[in-house]
Amino acid sequence: MVLVISRFKVANGLEPEVMEAFGKRPGLVESVPGFLGMEVFTASGDTSMFHLVTRWIDRETFHAWHKSPEHHLSHGILPSGLKLDPAFTQILELHRLSNSPTHQHTLQESIFDSSLLLESFLMSTESVVFCIVDAKGYLQIYNDAMIALLKTTEKELKRTRLWDFLTISDQDRLQRLLDSERYILKERLRLNFVDSLTMPHTFDCLIQRQSSDSFTLIGEEPQTSNQNALEELMSIQNELTVTMRKKEKISGKLSQVNRQLDHDLEDRTKELTEYQDKLRSTLLELSLVQDRERKKIANDLHDFLAQLLVTCKLKLNQIDQKTMPPQPSHMLKNVEEIIDQSLLYTRTLISELYPTSLQHLGLFQTLRWLAKDMQRFGLIVSIPEDIPSVQISEHKRIMIYKSVREVLFNVLKHAEVNEASIHWICESECKFLIRITDAGKGFDPHNMDREQEPGHLGLFFYQEQIKSLQGQLDVLSAPDSGTTVTITFENTFTD
Repeated sequence: MVLVISRFKVANGLEPEVMEAFGKRPGLVESVPGFLGMEVFTASGDTSMFHLVTRWIDRETFHAWHKSPEHHLSHGILPSGLKLDPAFTQILELHRLSNSPTHQHTLQESIFDSSLLLESFLMSTESVVFCIVDAKGYLQIYNDAMIALLKTTEKELKRTRLWDFLTISDQDRLQRLLDSERYILKERLRLNFVDSLTMPHTFDCLIQRQSSDSFTLIGEEPQTSNQNALEELMSIQNELTVTMRKKEKISGKLSQVNRQLDHDLEDRTKELTEYQDKLRSTLLELSLVQDRERKKIANDLHDFLAQLLVTCKLKLNQIDQKTMPPQPSHMLKNVEEIIDQSLLYTRTLISELYPTSLQHLGLFQTLRWLAKDMQRFGLIVSIPEDIPSVQISEHKRIMIYKSVREVLFNVLKHAEVNEASIHWICESECKFLIRITDAGKGFDPHNMDREQEPGHLGLFFYQEQIKSLQGQLDVLSAPDSGTTVTITFENTFTD
């Protein structure tokens, strides 16, 4: 059995309207399979705090009801304009621990789980009387058998005290019992009733005091063999047995479904992991192909176009300009300026495609050059003077350079500052980290895809690329708190 406690606190003084709404609820939940009962409580020291307690055969039936259209319709009883304090709203699901050492249901637990069934029996039986009596002796709840016993009408019964239907001696016996310390009378108390026609009726009764304000009475005629009651009790026992068997069958099916779901989830997780590995490998291969193509284009520009421009400039310088007329001399000067611009553009394009200094000078000298080059875009980058001795594979050098360059351009575009810094720490010859920091406006790292613009791959791409090379790129940032990007490699020898 599962006990579900829904706690909420009324925040705008509509406690009386909420109480009235619960008293007029349409009872949609009573017809739901697996529902066992419902009660509403308020805190003794705070009447604005409500606890709605429902009982279910298992958590699956509760969640099925919670997702159903009828559950949403049931909220229509609440008063319009009701406001709740979200700090106190909570739903608790409690699973009952069995009192039995063998963890099998006891009779008390089974009866508690079958409260709706027993309610139906008590309200329809003709042989068992049932009533709840308040402190003044008036009947608050009763079944049809009680009305039949006293030979009265429901209207008259509500205006008459229970004591008025008892003999004087039994009135005193019942009152002494209620005044005693005993909470439940397990032995039967034989009471003599006198109906409205002054006819006597004797019943063996059990009494339970609910509180100082009320008590419950249930009784039957003192006959050694009452076939009707026996048949009804046998019917209850049979229905309880059927209910327990259905519950065990449903529990078995649910366990089988859960096992299948766990198996399917494991398979899907394995497939997803394999797909992610393949995707990461494909991205790495794509990046390698891009780098090879960039390197080839850079080499072609350097070996062919740049050499041609240099040669052309040398040839122009060999011309004796003193022997040339003024006009051709001026034209040659313009040509030389154009060639200088072409050389500058070519070298810049080569460095952006594939910095040749990565091969000749290494990663850290190239990063120093990059920091200096960023000044032409308006960003001042501070960088350490020391050059650590760490061996880094070619592809990792390229990926680190591209990542640092991407971060610096992000600072330029988004941080709204004109300063940044680069630091590096080398713990060994093959383990180091590089940290890029700015004091700009910062951003939410969970939305890194906002940086991805046409023509730019974005930090997420480089984060995945570095991860595929057994490295790590971490972003620490928050709005108005600056940004720190850290690139870490444990092993720089291999790709």
